[in-house]
Amino acid sequence: MSGVQEGLVVNDLVILSPQYLVDIMTSIHDVPKDRNFQRQFSDEFRKLETKGRIDSHVLEYVWKNKEVNAEILVELLSCFNILYPLSNEKEK
Repeated sequence: MSGVQEGLVVNDLVILSPQYLVDIMTSIHDVPKDRNFQRQFSDEFRKLETKGRIDSHVLEYVWKNKEVNAEILVELLSCFNILYPLSNEKEK
């Protein structure tokens, strides 16, 4: 990919289906219909709505059925400036 740093895993990825990326992005935006999931992560999705932040463990859960590891998906979406990983500092 153009403009991507050297040494990143995404340099070796080939996206054959743009719809796959759309599905990845949609899965962050749309709250899954599973009621247990909604109860478990309701605070996290509220934080996403109000502050634009989502914890990595929620992404791992949302993407658990994807063929690619969540860390790689975060790296990929970061390359497109869709996600911006934050440090592990406590939230204010």
